[in-house]
Amino acid sequence: MSNQEAQFPIFRRQDGFRLVFQKSISASFKILHLQGREVESKEGTIEILDMSLTGAKVTTSLQIPVNKTIIQLECTIHHQKLRIAGELKWVRESYKGYIYGMAFDPKSYSERTLHTELKNYVKQYT
Repeated sequence: MSNQEAQFPIFRRQDGFRLVFQKSISASFKILHLQGREVESKEGTIEILDMSLTGAKVTTSLQIPVNKTIIQLECTIHHQKLRIAGELKWVRESYKGYIYGMAFDPKSYSERTLHTELKNYVKQYT
């Protein structure tokens, strides 16, 4: 990367945006695959800290292995109830528990619906 590229990052319209919620969004989740094995878990609680069209940063008091683990979130961002599955990619310990990075499975949700809900959330709360 040249000095000029470092000083003036290129804006890419196709790159997504990430919405950081002023107050985290409460959601429920289930583990669908734990370390690559299909499982039936009980429902747990999770907080969504930020979200894009392709992933989210979430936090819970539960320690969950991230290697090949897929969870399903169920949440309401604005008015529409959403159910989104995705793989946990990383974990970081925090004072309240654990923070996870989640990459959404594009087959598990409508990107258009999520985009509309995120836009409506911004309109309502900003």
